[in-house]
This record gives sequence, C-alpha cells and structure tokens, in this order.
Amino acid sequence: RRWIVLVLALFFLPVAGLAVWLLMLRGKAQRSAWWLAGALGAAALLAAAPLFVHYYNSPRDIGGRVGELSLFKDGIGPGLRAIGKNALEASMMLVWRGDHVSKHNIPWRPALDPAGAALLLFGLAWALRRCRRDPLAAVLLAWLVCGTLPTVFSYTDSPNFLRTLIVSPAAAALAGLAAAAMGGWLEKRKQPALHRAARGLPALAVAASAAASLWLYFGVWPRTPNLWGDFSGQADQVARYVRQAGPRETVFVPSAMFTERYYDSPTFHFLAGDSPRLRRFSYREALGPGPNPAADHLIVESPVFDPRAAGII
Repeated sequence: RRWIVLVLALFFLPVAGLAVWLLMLRGKAQRSAWWLAGALGAAALLAAAPLFVHYYNSPRDIGGRVGELSLFKDGIGPGLRAIGKNALEASMMLVWRGDHVSKHNIPWRPALDPAGAALLLFGLAWALRRCRRDPLAAVLLAWLVCGTLPTVFSYTDSPNFLRTLIVSPAAAALAGLAAAAMGGWLEKRKQPALHRAARGLPALAVAASAAASLWLYFGVWPRTPNLWGDFSGQADQVARYVRQAGPRETVFVPSAMFTERYYDSPTFHFLAGDSPRLRRFSYREALGPGPNPAADHLIVESPVFDPRAAGII
C-alpha cells in the first residue's frame, strides 16, 4: 500500500494529490507523467520561496508560533484532554458547529450549508463502504482526517478554519462523489420519474449549496457585529491619518493600540509607511508643552481620554 504511506507522509504539501495519482499509474504512463510532477514541484518551491527567505531572516519565527500554540505547555494531562476536546469539535466543524472567530467564519456556523453537509455525509458513507477496495475512497478519508490535525493538536477554543483549509478539496470531492452516486442509484431504478430525478437532483443540490453559501457569506457575514474591528479597521484608519499628516506633525495614537495586534504588527507599519512620527498617546506631551511646542500635533482620539485625570485642566 505504497500510496497510503505516501499520502500520509506528504499530506501537507500541495503536490500530495499529484503524488498519489503518479503512484496509481503504471508503466509508460507513469514515466511520461514525471515531467509534470517536476514542473509542479518547482512551482511549489517558487511559491514558497518568500516564506523561506523570511524564515532565514527571522529564524525565531520558525518555532515561535509552535510554542505559543502547544497544548503541552501546561503539562501532559491538560494537553491530552485538550486533544480530545479539539478532536470532538473538529469532527463536527463541517456539518454542525464551526469556527467562532469572525475573521474566519460566521461565528459558530459549520463550514458547510445544509445541502453541502447532507452531500458530505452521504459521501462519507460512500467512502467508508468502499475504502478497503477503492484507493480513492481511502485517500479522501485519510485526507479528511489528517487535514484536521493542525487544529486538533494546537491551542484553540473552537475549530480553526484557517488551519484546516487543506480539508476543502477532500470535502468537495466527497460531496461531488455523493451527488454522482446518488444520480447513478436513481438511474438504475425502473421508474421513469426517478430517471428524470437522477438528471436533476444532484445539480439542484449543488445549486442550493452555492446559493446558500452566497447568501451566508455576502449577506449574513458582513453584518456580523465588530467584523470591521476584527479585521483591524481601527489600525487602518490610524495608518490613514499617519499617511495624511504634514511633515511637521507628530501623530499620537491611543496606548491601547500599542499592541502586537496594531502598532507592533508588521501590517500596521506597512500601512503607515513605518513613520517615525508615531508616538504613544501622552496627555501632557500631546496637550501640554511637549518636546517641540512649535510643531503641529495630530491626535487620534483615545476612548479613555480624561484630561482631568492627566492634571491638564
């Protein structure tokens, strides 16, 4: 079962599906397809090159995030319990209860709409029934399981859709195979009405799934409370102020924004042009006799500003 070993070993690489396909070929067809594998492998390395350069310049980033998300930093027992909790939640994220982070998803909604979830469940039943004799079914099941491991083995309070994006092709394939199997089963029935349904029901299910997804993510998701803030809208506004400020203006921003999420983030420095005029908000410096009283000041209002507490008035 070489194809199983390979798909598990190369699972998190974009060429995993290609490798499985190559191993399923035989003889001349396999030899003639290796050039395509080489071309796609080179393209994958080229696409990953900027990330390699970043890790070369900032080697601490290679393991830093791993340490932050480790389930075992508080001990073996809590880590094992967290793995069990995460595995249970990950098993339901596609059809029942999903990611709660509004940047990733409509909070708590499953990844699939009802029509897509029904097709996926049907596809899972199809794959489980055929996995012993059908390599495709076995690979798709392994793909689905292994694709959830990043959220199962990392610190999270709900299934993380960004860490499990790799399951999308497998879930889509299982849903499509389910629709095809449903149509094939109906075509084998003797009733003419079922023959007509075989041609229309799968397409209707896919259309219903597409319509539901469009409504959810373009109608419901934009109205999610504080979605603008979760996408760092405040930081973008401050960056706009900085870019528009005059050459002699000092820009004071609220202390609450001097965090990794805003001021200390590379994104904020990129948007603001990494301006040296940014200063942490100080009541006395911004409204009193600062270090350069003749210079203009541009103050970004702080929601906790109280001049009486600062002793200015």
